[in-house]
Amino acid sequence: MRFIILLFISFSFSNVQAQQAKNNVLTVDEEQKIYRDLEKLTRSEWREKFKKEHPRVPQDYLKQQSPISEPTNQEAGLKKKSAEAFRSDLRFPSEFEELQGVFIAWPYSSGVIDILTNSPYAHVYFQLADAIQKNATVYINVKKAADTSKVTNFMKNKGSALFNYKYLVYNSNEFWSRDFGPIDYYYSNKDSIGWIDLKYYPGRDSDNVLPIKWGKELNIPVRTTPIGFEGGNILFDGRGKMVTSTMVLQANLFEYGISNQRTKDSLDFLFDLKTKNILQYLPHDGGTGHIDLYIDMFDENTLVYAKFPEEMKSIPAFQDYAIATKNIDTLISYKTYDNNDFRFHTLPLPPKDDGTWYTNGNEYNTYTRTYVNHLIVNKAIIQPIFHDDIDGFKQADDELINLVKKIYPGYTIYPIDMRDFDGSGGSIHCITKEFHAENPLTIWHYAYDSVVPFQNKFPIQATIHNNSGIANASIKYRFKGSSVWIKAPLSNTNGEEFIGNIVSSNPSGETIEYYIEATSNNGKSMNKPITAPAGYYTFKYNSSTSSLKESHDIGLGQFYPNPIVSNTAVDINFIASQNIKIEIVGLNGSVVKHVTYNNVVGKNTIQINTEEIPNGFYIANIYLNDKIVTSSKLVK
Repeated sequence: MRFIILLFISFSFSNVQAQQAKNNVLTVDEEQKIYRDLEKLTRSEWREKFKKEHPRVPQDYLKQQSPISEPTNQEAGLKKKSAEAFRSDLRFPSEFEELQGVFIAWPYSSGVIDILTNSPYAHVYFQLADAIQKNATVYINVKKAADTSKVTNFMKNKGSALFNYKYLVYNSNEFWSRDFGPIDYYYSNKDSIGWIDLKYYPGRDSDNVLPIKWGKELNIPVRTTPIGFEGGNILFDGRGKMVTSTMVLQANLFEYGISNQRTKDSLDFLFDLKTKNILQYLPHDGGTGHIDLYIDMFDENTLVYAKFPEEMKSIPAFQDYAIATKNIDTLISYKTYDNNDFRFHTLPLPPKDDGTWYTNGNEYNTYTRTYVNHLIVNKAIIQPIFHDDIDGFKQADDELINLVKKIYPGYTIYPIDMRDFDGSGGSIHCITKEFHAENPLTIWHYAYDSVVPFQNKFPIQATIHNNSGIANASIKYRFKGSSVWIKAPLSNTNGEEFIGNIVSSNPSGETIEYYIEATSNNGKSMNKPITAPAGYYTFKYNSSTSSLKESHDIGLGQFYPNPIVSNTAVDINFIASQNIKIEIVGLNGSVVKHVTYNNVVGKNTIQINTEEIPNGFYIANIYLNDKIVTSSKLVK
C-alpha cells in the first residue's frame, strides 16, 4: 500500500467557482474574477493552494480492486498486437540519448490556466519551457485552445517568446507529465518510434488517455497496457536493463489484484527486458515510491545516486537512509550490458533553507528535496536548486552546480528554484517527459576511467548503431594541455562493433582526453559523450617501468595464447625467490582476475583460467614483490 502524508490547508474559493472551473465552463467575467483573486495571493498562499489542488498522488486512489487471476482480453490483444507489429528489434532508449522534444502540461489553478506574474508555479514553467525550447521542441498541453494565446503572451511578456514549440490541446487532470506520459521505444529495422501507455492512477482518467491522444495527433503508434506503472519509477539503460522500485509490485497487487510474479512477467514482456533490478522503495519520498527522486544515469555504464548525509543516518522515523544504502550495495553487484562493473557518482541531498538537516522522517517528507530529479535534454541539464536572490542556502546549490559540471562534463546547466514544490514528492524530472529523436545514431562505449597502466596503444572499443549503417567512425583524442585533437579511425570488425587505438609515445605518464564521433550512411552525425567536444572522457596512465632486459635475475615470457579463450599462460624463470602477482585489468581499471604465488624460483609456467572473463580488451600486470614490472595487452 502506498502511504502519503499531505498537509491540506483550506483556501477559500466559492463553491460556484470551484464547480464551474471543474466543468471548464467559465465565462470571461468569471475567469477574470478568479484571476483577480489569484493576483492577491502571497507566495506562501500559493504554496498552500498548490498542496491542496495538486497532490502528486490522488487522495482516493487507494481503493481495493477485485483480484485478477486470468489474463484479460486487453492483455491478450496486447500480446498479439505486440508480436505482430512491434516486436522486431524493440529497444527502449535511455533518457541521456538524443531527444526531439519534451512534453509538459501547463498548470491550472481554480480552473484557469496559471499565467500570473505573482505565481511561483507559472514562473517555474516559464523557465522550464524556455530551457527546453533552447535544446529541443517543447510540447505544451493545455486544456482549451484559447489558453494557447495566454501562454504565448505570458512567455513573451516574461522576456522569452516561444520559438521551438507545439501546443497539444486536450483536457487533463494534473501536470505530472513524467508519470502519465508515454514511454518511447524504437522498433523494426527502421528504428521507428512507438509508445507504451501505462495505466495511470485511478481517478485521473483524462491524464491516463493523454498519450493515446498525443500519439494520434503526432502519428505515433501506442500500445496500451493494464499494468499500473508511472514513468517516474522507470530507468532504462537503453540496452535492455531497467531499474525500478518495489512500488510497482505493491501498487499493482493492491490496486488491481495482480500478483508480484505476474507484474514482473508483464514488465519483462512489455519492455523486452534482458534484466530488471527492483529496489526497495523509500517510504519518505512524498508518497510515490519512485526511483527518479534519487537515481539517474550519466550513460549506460554510470549511475548517479542521491547521498543522504550522515546527520540523517539515525534520525527518528526515517528508514530511507538504511534502504538507500542497501540499494546502492545491490546496484554495485550488478553488471552492465557488456558485463562490466557499473560506475557510481553521488549527488548530495539539499539541506533546508538555513543549511541545517531534517530532524525526523516526517519533517523530510514535507520537503523531499533532491538534486537528482533533473532533466537531461540533449546537451543541457535543467537542474533543481533551492535558493533565489533573496533566501535559501546558496552555498549548497553552488557546490552542487560545480559537482554536476564535473559528473556531466560539457552540459549547459539551467538552474530553477524548485522550493515551491517542497513536499510534493516531485520536481523538474517529474513534470516533464522526454520524446526521443527520429533516426537515432547511438554509440555505446565503456570509457577509460581513472588511472590505467601505460601502453603504446590504448585500445578503444565501441558499438555504433544506425538503421542505415555507419559510414565512418573515429576517436578524437589529445594530451591534457594541448588544444589540438588527434583523429584516429575506428574500424568495423563485426556488425556494429568498432575498434581503434589511442597512441602514446610518452612513457612517463600523462592525462588523455578523448571522445568518439560517428556518421551514418544517411548523413547523421553523433558524438559520445553527446556534449563532445565540450565534454569528453578523461583518464591518466602510469609511467612505464624499467626494461626487464636490465635485470639479470628474472625472466618473463609473453602471455599465450593471446587472443585468449578459456585460459592463458606465461612462462617465468627466477634465479632468486620472488613473490609474484598477476592482475588482469579491464579498460576501466577494475581487476577482473588475479593470481598470487609466493617464494617462486626457477622455471615455471603460470596458468590463468579466463573462462569467466567477458570478451574484450584487458591489461595483464605482473608484480614482483608488490612492484609492477611489466604490463601486456590481452584480448579475449
